Amino acid sequence: MKFSERFAFEMIQDWKEYYLDYNYLEEILVSRSNFFRRVQQPSLQRPILMSDMDTMERFEPTLDAEVHKVNEFYVKKLKELKAEVEALIASMSSERFQHRDLESTKLACVSLFRRLNMLNSFFILNYTAIFKILSQYEELQIHSQGGHGTSSLASSVSGSGSVSASPNVVNPVSPNYFVVQEKLKLIEKKEMFDSQKLTDLISALEKQYSDHFCQSNILAARADLLVTQSTTTKRSNYWFGFRSGAVVVMFSWVLWDLFIDMNVRQSTVSPAQEPSYTVYACMLSWIVLFWMWGFNLWAWRTHRVNYHLLLELSPNSKSHTQVFTEATGLTFVFLANFMIFYKSQRSEQGDFPNWISKKQSRIFPFLLLLYFAFKAFYPWRKKKFLWGTIKEIIISPFGRVTFREFFVADFLTSLVKPMIFLVYSWCFYLSGEWLTDPVQEGAKPAAFCDSNQLFMQIITPLLSALPLWFRFLQCVRRYRDTGKRFPNLANAAKYALAHSVVFLGLVAQSANGDFRGVWIASLVLSTLYTFYWDVKMDWGLGSRTLTPNCFDLRDRLMFPHKNFYYFAIGADLIMRFLWTLTLVQWWNHWPLEAVVSSLLLGVIEISRRSMWACFRLEAEHLQNTEGYRPIEIIPLHFATATAQPEDDEEDEKGSQTWRATAEVIIFSLLVMVFALVTIFLTFLKL
Repeated sequence: MKFSERFAFEMIQDWKEYYLDYNYLEEILVSRSNFFRRVQQPSLQRPILMSDMDTMERFEPTLDAEVHKVNEFYVKKLKELKAEVEALIASMSSERFQHRDLESTKLACVSLFRRLNMLNSFFILNYTAIFKILSQYEELQIHSQGGHGTSSLASSVSGSGSVSASPNVVNPVSPNYFVVQEKLKLIEKKEMFDSQKLTDLISALEKQYSDHFCQSNILAARADLLVTQSTTTKRSNYWFGFRSGAVVVMFSWVLWDLFIDMNVRQSTVSPAQEPSYTVYACMLSWIVLFWMWGFNLWAWRTHRVNYHLLLELSPNSKSHTQVFTEATGLTFVFLANFMIFYKSQRSEQGDFPNWISKKQSRIFPFLLLLYFAFKAFYPWRKKKFLWGTIKEIIISPFGRVTFREFFVADFLTSLVKPMIFLVYSWCFYLSGEWLTDPVQEGAKPAAFCDSNQLFMQIITPLLSALPLWFRFLQCVRRYRDTGKRFPNLANAAKYALAHSVVFLGLVAQSANGDFRGVWIASLVLSTLYTFYWDVKMDWGLGSRTLTPNCFDLRDRLMFPHKNFYYFAIGADLIMRFLWTLTLVQWWNHWPLEAVVSSLLLGVIEISRRSMWACFRLEAEHLQNTEGYRPIEIIPLHFATATAQPEDDEEDEKGSQTWRATAEVIIFSLLVMVFALVTIFLTFLKL
């Protein structure tokens, strides 16, 4: 790999514009080389132009400007990190510091340690690039004077692009060496070449961490602070490939039996009369979510979105490779279980032993349901983080409200269909409905889940509305904490409007055309509102006016192609309308066709939410790196008061809090009254 390619590969994308413009400097040297070649062999090249001479003279001024740019950024970042390290150390050393939030404290230390090392890598990479470009410059000077050989500075830089231990110890081979060496000495007088300050900050953070968490063991502290990247071994690659191959084979078998073999045999089996397929629709939805989460992790890691920090994940949490490996295992179990059940349903055609009846075969989806329930909680030490976050969401507005809770709660609003499938699946088995044969025993009693009015008219709408209600409460809690009406109350209004779609949809099923028109209007308004919020507020796109050429996206983009963003905007609009439809139940029973359509809508919404998550974390990452909240990585409990507030300030703050609380109560009551009135109207129509 050429150094220019390695230089571009190892760049920290957030700081890309502050690196040395190595490619441009190299282009200048190539132009200079062509100039000297034409001077020495004019018959082989085109005539020398004035532009060639101008290009030739641009190298040293351009190099000086680039080095100044790198140095200015380094000094600025070093000053910011020094302030954060000092604030963190002061907070941890103060008497007010308590150890009740050890995990968040460790996370802040790890994140700060990581950024210190990122700045160190920034320095080393640019330092190596300066050496490389100066060695090319010296070599060009040698050839321009008719000499031969290589640059003496080249021996200071290894072929891999790393600086040797003593870069100033070189053997001059030409008079040009002294010119280049003087240039290098001038560059090394820049402040960024004094790396001792950065080293001292790293050492201070290591010592503070070791004193608080490692019993003053500095080696253990370094091991904890250094985020170890999960290595992909040959063994793990083998197992991932083996599982992937098994999934492909099993998936091909399923497709054959469902779409080819069924037509060949002209089976009289009617899967639409078998409610057990709802269990498989449920499990398939969660498997798709698992795969999409792996793709999210891959996208964030590839484009260096700091999702560990934003979501407060452990530095050693699962990588995308580990998620994909686990997903292949779950997918294989799902497909194998489905094939056994499907074959047992066709036992009269010889696909399965006759001693297993259709009613008895329903035990297979139940075993799959139990297996997935087991995987959702085991091992608990790895799953308690997720379930703890869900607990904080459920107890809103009294729970913890941070970006992580916002993010997970938004995902829950997109999991309406999988949650309805899940509740129906447990109802199907726990109620004993699975012990009856609908084909032989005729109509089902009203107590069964698929025809029970309580389940279809109350439980199902509540499952659709509760995630929206949790997000609504989070927004009003956020307003109560900050006192900022925008964007908190505007965001709360978005979820209140979505509530209206859910409850108006209940009445619209049996209402006249005029009332359905009101419901359709609320559906369109809610969808357009949420779409605007996705693009403008969550993704931060379209922050400027329209340009003559295209829609202006954002000043900083971490994903490489603008077409990704344009596609996401269009796809989000279409899939938002489909998501709104998932909030309303238009059927009173569960035929296979309804299950399939619900499954498709659910999978589409999971895909949309995963796409949304990619750009949402990118926007949040850029807000942090561009200085909107430069100290936000340090949790709030580190803040120490430098002075006691005046009495007037306390009274004013107290009055603002009471006003915000009163507005929150009124706003919440209005939404609750509307929901209760709609439910009452629904009962009148039952």
